[in-house]
Amino acid sequence: MKDYRKHIKNVNYLATILFVFWLPLKDNYFPVIISFWIFTWLLEGNFKTRFTTFPHKGLYIGILLYFILIVSSLFYTNDIDHGLFHIQEKLSIAFFPIILLGSNEKVKQNYHTLLIVFVIANLIASIYSLTNALIANIVVENGTWFVKHWIWPEMQNESFWKLINIRASVFSYSHLSIFKHPAYFAMYLTFSISILVYLYKQKIAKKSWQKILIIGTMVFFAFMIYLLQSSAGFITFGVVSILSVLYEFKAKQKKRYIFVGSIFIIMGILALSFSKPAQKRLKDYTYVILNPKTSKLFEKDDRIGLWYSAVEVIKENFWLGTAPADLSDELAKKYEKYNLEDAQEEKLNAHNQYLETFAGIGIFGFLSLIFILAYGFYHAYKKRNYLLLFLLVILTINFLFESMMNRMTGILFMMFFYSLFIFMDNKPNKVSRLISDSKKNNYA
Repeated sequence: MKDYRKHIKNVNYLATILFVFWLPLKDNYFPVIISFWIFTWLLEGNFKTRFTTFPHKGLYIGILLYFILIVSSLFYTNDIDHGLFHIQEKLSIAFFPIILLGSNEKVKQNYHTLLIVFVIANLIASIYSLTNALIANIVVENGTWFVKHWIWPEMQNESFWKLINIRASVFSYSHLSIFKHPAYFAMYLTFSISILVYLYKQKIAKKSWQKILIIGTMVFFAFMIYLLQSSAGFITFGVVSILSVLYEFKAKQKKRYIFVGSIFIIMGILALSFSKPAQKRLKDYTYVILNPKTSKLFEKDDRIGLWYSAVEVIKENFWLGTAPADLSDELAKKYEKYNLEDAQEEKLNAHNQYLETFAGIGIFGFLSLIFILAYGFYHAYKKRNYLLLFLLVILTINFLFESMMNRMTGILFMMFFYSLFIFMDNKPNKVSRLISDSKKNNYA
């Protein structure tokens, strides 16, 4: 019996690694991988020992409320089948905290390995994507070969970097990101950089070549984020870069920390004050909110139209929302009203998770989401949990520009790492101790 449990624990640990490794890759196999992971978790048994305590009960109630609101929307949706699909996609919200809370000691002792595996998986996904773009576009003509980096023939005389910047190169945006939407892949890469910064600060890399490898990988990921040309990715990477610099300052240097932080804030205000394009965009955004029917900005920037349409849906469905399954239809009506033809035809979501949640499951769902994020920030501050803080910064920024929890790619990423940092009984600032422990107990 002892050997059986030992083998099951090892298999569950490997299943957890497989899940983390697969996050940046194709979504197709996730149902099988997650089912196998949960199956091995259940086979371990011994639930009384694994759940002697249940920390963060208040948080889990908030998480469960969010999930229950999605389930309860089945009672007032017009599309039961689509509603059931939404619930299936969101199952990780309710179950990932339980699974990670009840993880065996093998998983907990190798906590650092899960982080490193995620970084390696993103590195592989990046190299594969670049290689695919290169090989698929090698052209041989008249005995010579070249790489056709442009998408449309009329742009073949334009420079490589110009085409990257306008998303017209096979090495940019969705043409490059073959596994995930560019915004999601950029989010993964930014978090991978956060992990590498953290591991570097923890002095995991002691040898020179290891330090060079970590720094080189961070630079490569930053280059990939540039190629992906995701606006949300740029903003998130910029904020994370600033926070990474501030992370260098110790608690005993609070005055210096505040001084540097103030400098960044002042620089941001000055940049906004002297930037004519920034002033114009801010003026246009203010105008479109106050005058949506007469403004031409919807034609120039669909995202503003998407957001305003979502706000109108919220006003009409404040308490319960439309039900997630019906939201796309309700938004499409607003898109038609404001002549957002492409958005209407493609039935685009709100491209803002806060608005998407509010419009889909009402005020209580919105407050639940805010509570989940706020609790995470509080816990990160209280425990000095660097990785949780950076995860939440990345999520909250991306939530402004994408409905991240509408896709399996977003919800699995969020719930796994959020649950890992809060519900699993390990602190990221103890990585060195965990490495030591894992060496002693390797496959024990």
